[in-house]
Amino acid sequence: HIVPQDKIRPDLFKGSDRVFKRIDWAGLHRKKVNAHKSAEKMKVITKRLVHRESKKRDKLKELGIAYDFPGYQESNKAFPVQDGASKEKSDASEDKKGKET
Repeated sequence: HIVPQDKIRPDLFKGSDRVFKRIDWAGLHRKKVNAHKSAEKMKVITKRLVHRESKKRDKLKELGIAYDFPGYQESNKAFPVQDGASKEKSDASEDKKGKET
């Protein structure tokens, strides 16, 4: 032995019999990003996107570039934000229907 027996503490190899379990970090992150968002969260995200877009438009105008593009403001009008609670309820009702058949 390299280390004397009196220097070895009892819990030296504690947990060594456990099997290493690999965590799917990409999958966890994917679930978090793709999770349904509430109406309030979507409003915050949309507000941030519109603000950034307006800064880009101002920067282009400042540089003398006449470039018009449909942005988040226009797409926001086309697709109204759905309340997250009603979405969750509809998902739950679909799950019940699927289990009954």
